[in-house]
Amino acid sequence: AASTASLHPPFIEDPPPPPITIEGSYVLFNDKVHANCCPGKIELHTTILGNLIKLYEAEHEGEYSCTCVCDFPVKATLGPFEPGQYTLEIYKQFWGFDGTLLSEKLKDVNDIAIGPG
Repeated sequence: AASTASLHPPFIEDPPPPPITIEGSYVLFNDKVHANCCPGKIELHTTILGNLIKLYEAEHEGEYSCTCVCDFPVKATLGPFEPGQYTLEIYKQFWGFDGTLLSEKLKDVNDIAIGPG
């Protein structure tokens, strides 16, 4: 019989919302990414459009996958931003070994205020 085992990490519950701290005009982000214990790489990237900040936690599938899921700490300093109200959306992405985006899930949404309030 042919194997039907998936090479993708199993679905597990997401961790609590990540701690986000505002320091002056910067947003400090600390999180733990649930990912296959043998990822190709884990990276963060952002897009900013007006007052919408999107932060992507991207897991890239490695040449070999393990049968376990681990937490990988990630940190980022975003900014500087002009004073105002912003929305920070946090996404989890899973990229295949061939560079194809296989899944993207919105993890969390945070309304944040930067500057005098």
